[in-house]
Amino acid sequence: MNNILQLDSNNCSGCAVCAAVCPTSAITFGQDERGFYMPFVDENKCISCGKCRTVCLKGGISGRKITDGKLYAARLFDEKVTAQCSSGGIAWDITALSVKQGRYVAGCVYDVTENKAKHIIARTLEECEGFKNSKYIQSETQDCFKQLVEIAKADPSASFTVFGLPCQIYGIRKAFENLPNDLLCVELFCHGVPTHKLWESYLDYLGIENIKEVNFRHKRDGWHQFGIFVRGENEEHFGTSAPVGRDYFYKVFFDENVLRDSCIDCKLRKFESLADIRLGDFWGKRYIHDNKGVSAVLTLTEKGEEVVSLLEGTEILEKDIPLTDYRYTCFEDKKDVVDIKSREKALKLLARGKTTDKVVRGVFMTYPLKKKYIRLRLELKSLLKKRR
Repeated sequence: MNNILQLDSNNCSGCAVCAAVCPTSAITFGQDERGFYMPFVDENKCISCGKCRTVCLKGGISGRKITDGKLYAARLFDEKVTAQCSSGGIAWDITALSVKQGRYVAGCVYDVTENKAKHIIARTLEECEGFKNSKYIQSETQDCFKQLVEIAKADPSASFTVFGLPCQIYGIRKAFENLPNDLLCVELFCHGVPTHKLWESYLDYLGIENIKEVNFRHKRDGWHQFGIFVRGENEEHFGTSAPVGRDYFYKVFFDENVLRDSCIDCKLRKFESLADIRLGDFWGKRYIHDNKGVSAVLTLTEKGEEVVSLLEGTEILEKDIPLTDYRYTCFEDKKDVVDIKSREKALKLLARGKTTDKVVRGVFMTYPLKKKYIRLRLELKSLLKKRR
């Protein structure tokens, strides 16, 4: 059969665009035994048209170089809105502009009824409220992306703004490649996505019933602090990433060992893009003393430049910043820090339903010296590279 099953499954990003373009709905996405969103193909429905393969990044990536973009530091004028966002809130200003222009806006929300992240389509600012704040788990995109393609085919004049991870943006751009619709793509500087079983085990560990609110980047202790907030019917939890490993979710998440296979050596995360704009926290020495939040805005196309120039609620703090001045883990080669044995053990424990505290005790406290050695080796390698 001529479909995505003929491509390397280890490199599947879980973007689900293949399912969105399948004319017979032969492809569906669901969690595999390790908790990663993967495609399942009904070969009785598959007609071997090969459309799924044309949008898949496993077929080969060709995008713009990240290093060719223009980097800005920016923040919203409205401090109340900035306080609700992960960094400087520029994604919200782009959302407001898109709604004003009458565009369909697709973004990620957290669904408290199913305790998972998913993409939805919105037309009003009220409907977009859930887009605020980062979600450090992978979003379900199949239904949303399928709707986007269907709307675009039905109405060639419809315009769209899509927010997502680099792999999701790559796929949706490829899906719109032969459509006349105006498409603005905004992607995020990406750390990589963990197995969904990490989130499930974390919620089991917390034991909070009837969850009403989840915020993965709460600013109670400031922007530089990764604060995770979960509120239920009668109780709430606030955990932080610092000191390193204090919160069990962040301990496992930042350890890199439970990321998708495709995230470990992702070319889109590090080198290339099909987006107009890439957004993230402006990490590094430049704003180390800023506690409100600053956005890194990387424009990659003329359309991206135009959008930034039209943002009415955004204060541009600095322009034309060298990308080398921006420190972010998306540029790191994660395969150098992943410990294969620990990865296998962690994924097995999570698959067996162990709570996050037990996974940390069973895996991530058994090799601190090895992790320290790996980090020191990488720092030495970087230092020698600079001296050359």
